[in-house]
Amino acid sequence: MTAMIEPIQEFRIAVIGVIDRSNPRLDEFVKGWKRMGAAVKFVRIPAKRRMAVQLTAAIRGFRQLRWADAIYVAPLNMHYGPVYWLLAKLARRPLLLDYIVGLSDWIEDRGTYTFRRKRLARWIDRFNLMRCDAVTDTGQHRAQYESLLGRSFPRLTAVPISARSGLTVLPPPPDAAPKHVLFVGSFIPFHGIDVIVRAAHLLRERSDIRFVLIGSGQTYAQSERLAATLDLTHIELRKGYFPFATLRGDYERASICLGVFGEGEKRNVVVPNKVLDALTLGRPVITASSAAIEAVMTPGEQLVTVPPGDPRALADAISDLLADPARCRRLVEAGRKWAAAERNPKVIAGQVLDQLRQMTIRRNP
Repeated sequence: MTAMIEPIQEFRIAVIGVIDRSNPRLDEFVKGWKRMGAAVKFVRIPAKRRMAVQLTAAIRGFRQLRWADAIYVAPLNMHYGPVYWLLAKLARRPLLLDYIVGLSDWIEDRGTYTFRRKRLARWIDRFNLMRCDAVTDTGQHRAQYESLLGRSFPRLTAVPISARSGLTVLPPPPDAAPKHVLFVGSFIPFHGIDVIVRAAHLLRERSDIRFVLIGSGQTYAQSERLAATLDLTHIELRKGYFPFATLRGDYERASICLGVFGEGEKRNVVVPNKVLDALTLGRPVITASSAAIEAVMTPGEQLVTVPPGDPRALADAISDLLADPARCRRLVEAGRKWAAAERNPKVIAGQVLDQLRQMTIRRNP
């Protein structure tokens, strides 16, 4: 993996959209760009407000767009892509959309898919990817967009999700029982929380194992009901989104960290943040088999994969790992080295910064 990451002087980037610095991709890009000498300003669009309020905020940010050498649209702001494209045209500045999630994917994941919304979402996705330079996270994701939308998108490139800077390898988890099996993330169908709960049910006689599931989302209540129906006493569901500092103790106690287990096609096109976090922290990872993961890692070497939607396979993998501490240590060492070498946040931020610079040069040769 290579990128131009030498210090940059006086290169200015305007970041536009609903700004969520807890999003690891955005946060690592901004920190990396600043370390390399770029200046960054935010055009903040208020979250969860009426469309008129949000559009007014975008228009009021026009002066900052003119200040910038290039404009970067933060992740998860794809719905206003046509508006940002128009503002960039008026400002005569190059625009780069971060398309780690498409609008069609987003509304399907959140259970708000209707025929009318589907048509509108696909129109917006096509417009964004045909008219704008854009980045997504994997080559598999790019291929999925092209298949779903029936177009080729030569302006869409793949820049991987990076590991988070600032995370350090944790000491080994406690030897004493119970052994904690940890999931942290959104409760959405893609993540397959029901598979984890059913795997916990299969291991209900194992008093030496405790499942801890932390997060929020549309399937949280359903997951709570399923755990109650199965009368599980060795599982904790904790609702909410928390900063890493709050979760550090959970990761320190975790003997295994879990990825995603849903059967949807999306699992084949992403390498989840939660997988990268656990590898960076030095925890063994189990996740569903995935074309995107298998394109960059070797299952059984850096992490363990199981068939998606298969509670029995997950339960067996958990039991096998807990019974083999030497294997856990090998996975931890190989996974940590892979994340440090292949998902270096400075290098990946440098790749995007270099792309923004090249876009500016093409516009102003």
